[in-house]
Amino acid sequence: ETFDVKKDIRIRVLQEDGTVTTMELESYLIGVVLGEMPADFEIEALKAQAVCARTYAYGHMLKAGYPQYGAHVDDSTSYQVYNNILEQESTIEITDGLTSASYVDMTIDAVRRAGITVSNKGNIYEIKGRQQYHLPQRTVVEGDWSAAAFWLVAGVIGKHPITVQGINYDSLQGDRCIVDHLRKMGAFIEIADNRVVAFPSQLFGTDLDCMDTPDLVPILAVAAAAASGSTEFYNVGRLRYKESDRLAAMQKTLAAFGIASSVGEDTFTVYGGTPVAKSAVDSFGDHRIAMSAAILSTIADGETTILGAECVAKSYPSFYDHFLMLGGNVNR
Repeated sequence: ETFDVKKDIRIRVLQEDGTVTTMELESYLIGVVLGEMPADFEIEALKAQAVCARTYAYGHMLKAGYPQYGAHVDDSTSYQVYNNILEQESTIEITDGLTSASYVDMTIDAVRRAGITVSNKGNIYEIKGRQQYHLPQRTVVEGDWSAAAFWLVAGVIGKHPITVQGINYDSLQGDRCIVDHLRKMGAFIEIADNRVVAFPSQLFGTDLDCMDTPDLVPILAVAAAAASGSTEFYNVGRLRYKESDRLAAMQKTLAAFGIASSVGEDTFTVYGGTPVAKSAVDSFGDHRIAMSAAILSTIADGETTILGAECVAKSYPSFYDHFLMLGGNVNR
């Protein structure tokens, strides 16, 4: 039986403030599961989770059924399909190369800590069904390298060192490579006892492979804007399919500060210069664009206005509080 999720299914969602909201399943599905990617990229993933999706003019049609015990997924654009599938009874064969592999490694590590068996043979992942999650009574959640990256860049392009505490350099998080990327650009960074210190540095342009660290490109582009010479990021084409087209968004963001850049099919090149706030910056509703613009504003002449700045709440609600704590000026 085929049914229209817009009309036939409603769910109750517990909000952070303790209230319960009733909403259409379509709104929840698109907003939470599909909200960050064009839906076509995740249709195969949804099939592997007992849901058969069909795109139509508005939303999706879902078909009732039983779990599909296997899926072939093209990973040329999105790692998130794996993070959606890996907790289900599935056999997943990667058909076109695994990108952002660290995110999959983190997912597997998390479910294994909870007692779930996941086997991997080459390009095939197998997750047996009817397993039970048993999370240890004490579980430590690591500090977030993706968030730390903004302050590390602020430290190397600014006038004073910045220390970020509570992050593990031996983490499976791919974004810990922010240290390696910045060091390749000439940054002086010190690591000790779950803390990282970024010192003001003279940066220079270089080539950076961001195949496994796509979320770092916006803030690394800020570092590149402050560097001498040009910096080329490659293996970045799928950034067009994030919360915004991040290549176009960062090109416009940099232009608002008078920094030139160019976009290729799978490359993004930033030409270092002297940032000057020339016009308001559109966040494009993308938290990483907004935070990157805020960090770039710290070395730019003039006052910077960020439109839609509140979107940082998606991943870092206290970002502007920490920005103020470190000496920044914010008028909200």
